[in-house]
Amino acid sequence: HGSLRKDLCDVPITALATYRTDSDQTYVLSGEDGVVVLYDASAGAVLKRLPVFSRQPIHGICVHSSSKRALIWGSACVAVLSLDAWTVRRSEAPDWIFDGAFDEHDPTRAVLVTAHNEIVTLRTETSTFENSLISPSRPMLYTATLKWTGPQEVLVAAGTVFGDVLVWKRRLVTGVPQMLFSLSGHEVSIFGVDISSLMTLEDGSSVRLLASCSDDRTI
Repeated sequence: HGSLRKDLCDVPITALATYRTDSDQTYVLSGEDGVVVLYDASAGAVLKRLPVFSRQPIHGICVHSSSKRALIWGSACVAVLSLDAWTVRRSEAPDWIFDGAFDEHDPTRAVLVTAHNEIVTLRTETSTFENSLISPSRPMLYTATLKWTGPQEVLVAAGTVFGDVLVWKRRLVTGVPQMLFSLSGHEVSIFGVDISSLMTLEDGSSVRLLASCSDDRTI
């Protein structure tokens, strides 16, 4: 039997990330179907292409600039890309992935949040999973995002099918998961959530902002 070969494709861009080198040059990583494409941001030129997933579009990209690595995911597929060697190491998570982030203090570790409101830890040098941290509440999710808030602590915001946003945190090594908020206000399913970086207000206090969008067309 013959096999199919992809010679030319024009597909939507499903993931984007930027990173800046030590020489202050900016590049863009684009997920186009299952291929990651590297662009020179100033010239807009394609520099490199690399097939990452053979049967799965790329859904998200996270870059750790200092270690020159990129975390790439789509469905339950996950890969770690070396931006220097332009090689990829692949693995498969136990569940559908919604978001991922490198540990800024330890680039050999990353965390992923999955469709059942769990955090899984990935060792990026071996692409192996260490453990799974379960949320206090595990409803069906449409979206989720996470943010490192300390060397061992991760903050998660998860949007449910029923229109609620669940915010919880957990220390990776010790401690129990802590549910912070269960926010309602949207009428139907949550399609997107985002947590800001830590910001300093005029009075000197620190705050993070949480944004959500829904199928009810509200933000």
